[in-house]
Parts: sequence; C-alpha cells; structure tokens
Amino acid sequence: MTDPSPAVAALSNTLAVEMASDREIRMTRTFAAPRQRVWDAFTRAEHLKHWWGPRGFSLDPNRMDFRVGGTWHYAMVSDFMPPSWGKMTYLEIAEPVRFVATDAFSDESGATIPPESTGTFEFEEQGNATLIRMRTVYPDAEGLRTVIEMGMMEGMGSTLDRLDDLLAGRPDALSGRNGATLLLPSDTEIVLGRTFNAPPALVWQALTTPAHLRNWWGPTWMELAECEMDVRVGGRWRFVQRDPKTGDLYPFSGEYREIVAGERIVQTEWFEAIPGAESVVTLTLEARGDNATRLTSRSSYAAREFRDGHLQAGMEVGMRETYDRLEALLATL
Repeated sequence: MTDPSPAVAALSNTLAVEMASDREIRMTRTFAAPRQRVWDAFTRAEHLKHWWGPRGFSLDPNRMDFRVGGTWHYAMVSDFMPPSWGKMTYLEIAEPVRFVATDAFSDESGATIPPESTGTFEFEEQGNATLIRMRTVYPDAEGLRTVIEMGMMEGMGSTLDRLDDLLAGRPDALSGRNGATLLLPSDTEIVLGRTFNAPPALVWQALTTPAHLRNWWGPTWMELAECEMDVRVGGRWRFVQRDPKTGDLYPFSGEYREIVAGERIVQTEWFEAIPGAESVVTLTLEARGDNATRLTSRSSYAAREFRDGHLQAGMEVGMRETYDRLEALLATL
C-alpha cells in the first residue's frame, strides 16, 4: 500500500483515518508541540494518565515499563461502566522517532484477550509541530471489524483531543470536542463524525430548520446569504455562502433522496462552481446515552479528484468550525 495522498497527509487537528486493507488501519494527526513533548506524552505513564482514553475516563492502575520487551498494563475507569483493561508489549523503540508494540484488551492479571494488533507509532517533526502516524495491523479482517464496531474511531478521536488539550494547557473538559473524526474508507469517500451534547430530536431540528441553519452552517468567516430548503423526498435545497471581505459567493445545492425523520437523510450536494462535482451525502443520527447524539456524514464522489479537491479546499478546518457552531447552537435550544 502507498502512503496517504497529499490531501490526506495535509490534514491537521482532526484525526484522519485510512483503511489500508481489510485488516490494516492508518491514522494521522498533527499536534502543535515539539516532537520530544509528544513522544514523552506517549511513552511516560505520568503523562498518559492525563489523556489516554475517551473523555470521562481515567487510568487506574497505570503500570508502564517502557523498554523493548517491557509492557504497559492499565485499566480505563469511569463512573458509568466497568473497568476496561488493556495491555501493550513493546517490540521496537527508536527514541523519539518510532516505536512498535502489540496491543490488546486484557484481564486484571494481564492475560490478553483477542483480537491482538501490532501498532507502529511514528513521530515526524514539522517545525514546532509534530505529525503522528499510527499504523495498526490485525491478524484478520474480523479483528479490525470488531474494534471499529466497538467505537474505535470515535474513541481515538476523543482520546487524541485530550492529548491536544494537555499539550496546549487546556483543561480536560467533558464537554470538549467530542471525538471528531475524518475517515477515508475508499478513494471516493469521506466520512465525518462527531458526538454532540444534545438528543437526536434537537440535532434533527438544527439540521432541517432554515432559521437554525443560518446560525451554524459553514465556518465563522463566511456568511450564509441564502438558505432555501424543501425537506421532503424530491425536494431541493440551496445554500449560498458569501465572503464578507470580498463579496464572493459560493453556491451549494442538491436534492433530497431519502428522509427518515430523526434518523437519516440522503441528499445530493453540488458546489455549483465545479461542473460534475456532485456528491451523495448520507447523514445519520445515533443516540448516545440519554442526552448525546453521534452525527455521521458519508460523502461519496464520482472520482477521487473531486474528493481530494474537497479536502485540499480546507474541508477539515471548515468542518471543525461548523461543528463547533452547531454545538453552540444546540446548547441554546
């Protein structure tokens, strides 16, 4: 397999994920901190206890022997579920550039529980920032499928958000960025996900009400000059963004193909300035607990060039801004 395309590698604060094969997953993320600090955060127990695991979890116990042949045995604990034990065994270490380790769930005694994976962690200097590449290989496709179904992507997104907060000196707030993820499952698809602190009914309302969309759709530096929606199968929608500094207009439009109220929307999306660049977008809402919703957006493009063009146009930054605005709006509904 080749390395991720330039469009993928250019992504920064959001976790970028590529399915290299049916048993291999690759993740990248950039942190605004020197390489040695990021390396220490991954390899010293006193740092890992502050960020490893999704928001709301802590490590107890947290026993690390960071050397070739050494292990890291820990339990992720929270107020809402039993302890989740894990164990790494270190196979290769080249400080501060790379380490390789096996990884698996375990029991309290340290006996591992399948599936076990082998992970390679690489730390690349980029000025005052650090790009981390994580390559994880499972013995078979079933092993990878199992951990994805258990919420691996969402959990890793939230976990690395906590590391970002630690490196930046921000508090580890439970109401943080909620595991924003960007997945590239094929050459012509982008899957975005984020969990919001609101029930599905409110998220659905924010997605389908023009008065609400005007307050969150698009990044903060753009205005939504037009917002037209006919939310029914066969109905059309059209949004026009305006750059307040230049007056330039950016029109998007599409048609609703499928609607399941409160759960799912399938629609086409076309940036009208680029002929042939229409994609099919599937939005799904899943309840998480009593008062949270996982929103997933899957975009399918006619060709890779359209997908990569969308990425290179600043999709990742725009997504973070847009979803932050949606979170702020939901807090007021």
